Amino acid sequence: MKLAVIATLLATASAFSIQAEFSK
Repeated sequence: MKLAVIATLLATASAFSIQAEFSK
């Protein structure tokens, strides 16, 4: 389902941005 793909992409993007914030 496309919703699952979108949810996975959103979760990955938020995890990546959180890591980027903490690595500063």
